[in-house]
Amino acid sequence: MNKKLIIGIVVLLLIFVVGFVSAQVFDINLPFIGGEGEDVEHTYAVEGSILTNIKNSRSFVKTEVVFTVMSDNEVEHMRENAFKIRDLIIDVLRSMEEHEYYTDNLQKVLSERIIERMSNDLGYEYIQRVYFKDLITQ
Repeated sequence: MNKKLIIGIVVLLLIFVVGFVSAQVFDINLPFIGGEGEDVEHTYAVEGSILTNIKNSRSFVKTEVVFTVMSDNEVEHMRENAFKIRDLIIDVLRSMEEHEYYTDNLQKVLSERIIERMSNDLGYEYIQRVYFKDLITQ
């Protein structure tokens, strides 16, 4: 009887080891082995450049925007609502006076305003950062 018990335990350990090795080889996420708590950033780039006029001015601003998001589901939702996101970004860009575009912390201010509006108006909760590929005023 002891021999059968030992063989059973060895077989179970062997199955566990083979499963663990397979998960590592095929990059399967095992939350009970170091996977929990690891945040994975996803990106969503707004398609194309955004060009709009600046409030109370004859000047224009042109930019390209990329979001980092901590939820793959939210990226899919952003793709489905691309037109709303683009409109929201244009609204934020147009709401600023020309003198505000000449401050040292322009990107930070724009980023904070866009994240706040994305959260409040469209319900996005997992946006980490907003990156600007280009940010040109003319």
